[in-house]
Amino acid sequence: MDEILGLTPTGREIRDPAARLLEATDDNGRHFTVVDIDDDHLGHEAVTLNVELVLSFMQFPMVTGLVGLDRYDLPTGQFAFGTGSVWTLRDVQRAFGDFGQVVGLRAGLELAWLAAQVLVEAGETGPMQGCFSHGNVCPTRIALRADGMVQVFGYGLPQVELIRHREVDFPVEPQSLYYCPPERLEGVPEDSAADTYSLTLVVFELITGKPLYDTHDIDELRHMVGMSEGATLLSRGNRGLPPKVAKLLARSLIYDPDTRLSGQDYVDGIGRLLANEALEGPSLSEVVETLQGQAKAGPRRGRKLVSTKATSVFTPEQLAELAEEDDDEGGEEDDSSPRWSKVSRGRRGAADADKGADSDEEEDEAAEPSRRRRRKAADEPKKSTSRRRRRKAAAEPDPAEATGDDTSDAADEGSPSPRRRLRRSEAEGEAAPPKRSRRSRTKAEASPAEDTTSADPAEAKSKAEAPAKPSRRRRKPTTDDDADAPSEAKASTSSRRRRRKPTEDKAEPAEPKKPSRRRRKSPSKKDDAEAAEAAEAAEADTAETPKRRRRKAGDEDEPAPTRRRRKASDDDDDEPAPSRRRRRKT
Repeated sequence: MDEILGLTPTGREIRDPAARLLEATDDNGRHFTVVDIDDDHLGHEAVTLNVELVLSFMQFPMVTGLVGLDRYDLPTGQFAFGTGSVWTLRDVQRAFGDFGQVVGLRAGLELAWLAAQVLVEAGETGPMQGCFSHGNVCPTRIALRADGMVQVFGYGLPQVELIRHREVDFPVEPQSLYYCPPERLEGVPEDSAADTYSLTLVVFELITGKPLYDTHDIDELRHMVGMSEGATLLSRGNRGLPPKVAKLLARSLIYDPDTRLSGQDYVDGIGRLLANEALEGPSLSEVVETLQGQAKAGPRRGRKLVSTKATSVFTPEQLAELAEEDDDEGGEEDDSSPRWSKVSRGRRGAADADKGADSDEEEDEAAEPSRRRRRKAADEPKKSTSRRRRRKAAAEPDPAEATGDDTSDAADEGSPSPRRRLRRSEAEGEAAPPKRSRRSRTKAEASPAEDTTSADPAEAKSKAEAPAKPSRRRRKPTTDDDADAPSEAKASTSSRRRRRKPTEDKAEPAEPKKPSRRRRKSPSKKDDAEAAEAAEAAEADTAETPKRRRRKAGDEDEPAPTRRRRKASDDDDDEPAPSRRRRRKT
């Protein structure tokens, strides 16, 4: 086939009322969709002058989903758009129509939602470059990619056959009026509201399989388009659509562009239907799978199996040989004993009662972790960190001492515990040493070898006979005399605060002293000398001053002289005013 704009056609071709659409590739293998306008419309200003005015926006639209113009030739009416390998909506309708099926409600609304976003964004950015609308939204100008993305191309190419029909009564096909807004038929300037009007008519045909204006009479079609009867048809009979869907589409087909549902409101309305309504039919991605021949009867389960030929470094024959070698090596091993055995937890039932205790203990020790073995090997219970529990444990009698076991003495010889030394001294008939304080006990526990391991028995005996330091802990009185002992000898240090020694009562003066204005110093509690100094300081503070003695010598009934404030009416202006500054005390 002959090349078009330096591109090689692939053979795919779709017929449009005023042009043909070809699929072509370049030298790098890129796919293009070429719009080749018929020769009857060549040289018309709609495809020459009007296109040249908006050529900058057609080439660089900067809108996602809007395909830009890659190559063009105005005299020949050929325009190539880099769409890639796609299916136009006309191809989709034919593919489903061959099997007596339709795309469905959900897929149609999803496509309308995606295409409307492209048209609305282009309607906002295009007027800045003189392009106010698409001009010819129809099933041959909207394409569907293999990844499910919707593409719009041919933005800015007007519907030249309808313009000529309006001007010179050029004969047109019914398909040219199926998606035409009333503004185009009347010759009124269009905007994005006209694009959403045409998109609604395209989507209705995609959902139901038939156009909304289902007639082939040109005059009747012109009347229905001019009066915008599509809104009345949807609002009255729904035309096989759910009521909410029919109501929304009817609002987008209103005759007046100012009251028509368009722009972002149109996109939001379809989005709410997709999110909140239970819509029938397959989704847009399932439609693409059907077009690719990858649709399945049921939902996908599990993962797709991957062939080893493309992913493994070994061939299937080599993998089979490796598997046989593994089987041979595995047969040489002895399978009589299992590799992993069940761990015993030491729980024995009635059937295990006849087994020996020694064997059970060995199995339990082998099965138990090291932490449990350490706890089990410890003879003494864990020392409690609570002070009350340690006192309670110290008050309880030793079971070995109560039973009189001889082995306890042997164990006490190397023990640094004070309780065991006490029992050893009682057994020898010596006087029991006084109890040791908590601090001394902890110190002894910190260095047991220093207290207990002695090579000389005489030295050990002298250490035992040596009087221990008095404990700070209050002892429990054993006799009545001990209970009546003064509190000074039994000062307790059980709490962290030390009890201070009470100071002696000071002798009160015979005569009460007058209070002094100075703040008294608190008597020191260190010794008697400091207390005497504090008393002398207090007497000095209470001594009468010369001013007080003068007041006391005068008449007590005589009121104290008051100072009169000097007024401005006084005549003795020559007399200097008394100074208000106080004299410093020497």
